[in-house]
Amino acid sequence: PADRFVDLLVISAFPNNYQPTRTSLIGALDRKGLSVEKLAKSKDVDLRDTFSCWLSQEFKATHPGLGFRRILCFEPLGNGNPPELVGDIYRALVPILADHPKIRSIAMPIVAAGNQRFPVTTMLPSLVDASIHWLQSGLPLEVIRIVAYSDADAEEALQVFKHIKENQAQPVEKIR
Repeated sequence: PADRFVDLLVISAFPNNYQPTRTSLIGALDRKGLSVEKLAKSKDVDLRDTFSCWLSQEFKATHPGLGFRRILCFEPLGNGNPPELVGDIYRALVPILADHPKIRSIAMPIVAAGNQRFPVTTMLPSLVDASIHWLQSGLPLEVIRIVAYSDADAEEALQVFKHIKENQAQPVEKIR
């Protein structure tokens, strides 16, 4: 719905592999008419060597169900361990947001927890920690939405969020 529209969708992929598989977000996007492989051929910004990410050109969605206008693709496996590199998403956003200040909201799955097979319980704490750190550091984002791909992932994520919220040293207004 329009109230869930975000400026940027963050996805994760194996290095240089954008094949639309049946179980991947890249596959789901392809079935909606958006080819990540085609977007990768004309990247707006390529920061894979330093931050494991690239930014797509702005596009007009070919399917009305797509509520974003750019993709940031996180490709960590070429540079190391995804839980340790998840902060690269935000490091990449620093120069990107400087050049594209209209990007104010992002959504992402629990990156690397799908076909890359890293457990939700491993990836989500790293992802939330990086999100909190960069928001508190002044990254000019208004909305970060982290989405679970399946009901099972959502249950695991809920437990992780409860644990994080209970153990947070200071209140964080943006976590709900």
